Amino acid sequence: MELYIENKGFSGFTAVPNAFLDIYMPEAGGEFIKVYLYLIRAAQQSSSGIDISDLADRLHYTEKDVLRALRYWEKQGILALSESGGEILSVSILPVAAPGEESVRLKEADVISMPGRKPAASAEALQGPETDADLKLAAGGVSSDDSLTGQPEKTAEPGVVPVPAKQAPQGVRAVSVDELADLQEDRDFAEVVYVAEMYLKRTLSSKDVQLFAYLYKDLAFPAELIEYLVEYCVNGGHASYKYMESVAIGWHEEGIRSADEAREAHQEYSTENRRVMQAFGISGRTLAMREKQFVKRWRKDLGMPLDVITEAINATMTATHQPSFEYTDRILSDWYDKGVKSVAQAKEAQTARKIIRKRQAAPEKPENRSRLVNFDQRQADLAALLKDGNW
Repeated sequence: MELYIENKGFSGFTAVPNAFLDIYMPEAGGEFIKVYLYLIRAAQQSSSGIDISDLADRLHYTEKDVLRALRYWEKQGILALSESGGEILSVSILPVAAPGEESVRLKEADVISMPGRKPAASAEALQGPETDADLKLAAGGVSSDDSLTGQPEKTAEPGVVPVPAKQAPQGVRAVSVDELADLQEDRDFAEVVYVAEMYLKRTLSSKDVQLFAYLYKDLAFPAELIEYLVEYCVNGGHASYKYMESVAIGWHEEGIRSADEAREAHQEYSTENRRVMQAFGISGRTLAMREKQFVKRWRKDLGMPLDVITEAINATMTATHQPSFEYTDRILSDWYDKGVKSVAQAKEAQTARKIIRKRQAAPEKPENRSRLVNFDQRQADLAALLKDGNW
């Protein structure tokens, strides 16, 4: 059904480039689009000065959200940021051209200054560079990734995998630029990049792309598994590169090779942690990383069933009256050495241990002595005994 659109005119309006609506907008997140549209409106007003905190308040975002949007559009090549000492002095709205077309000069841009900061160099003084990368450097714009590698990163075209500089994330093989270039033609990997950016709500960094390329090529992670990796980490509140790397390597070591296997492992993992928390009486928080490592050791390394782990926790609470993962670990390690694999065997081991400890604690039978001294000499602290309730 054809939709008829009638334009009856406006008392005030903001012009938006068609190329932005046709090419850049479909690929961007909603928060990025709102920031860009408001910048256009500010640039077309008589006074183009605007503060980042004011912009964040108007759009109900945080300042970090606004900065993330500015970085995104800078990488897309339609904004140029002028910075000094880590502060953004001005934002230059570049003419929007379709990807692949000749770059336009900065002198044609609308520049929005940031109040309270030193004025940026004039657009005329910055004219001359011909490439998008040169435009960024001339405007003083350095992305967060550039500051790590010391090299300007190529502007990513919408829907195209960005090619990062050669820097290997720690623990991950450095995938070559040629390999990454080949991955641009891989539809599945391009989908990974797109889905990851949607979940992370930001443009992928060089390290992110290196990690995903490493998982895809070296560890043979299918695209669906990498996408679930990002979803799993983001939903858990841990969207950092290091956390994603740690989880991915852990899955590989556990033999997980598909998204379905990862979902099953996650479900089992959640059940285990929930049972342990209930047994310890822990509420109002999740398990700390070290506590999770204990649970993983009990299940994976020692191979203990959940009901046996619960029995060990019950014994721990009886002895210590408070959660102690270290104490439970000693119990389960002892049971493992004795071949305990069921609750019945665990109870037998506990009974045997109590008998042994009772024998060890029993006083030795006194030697035959004179009737006059055939008793133990004791000095009792009656106050302490009464206080302890032993009397």
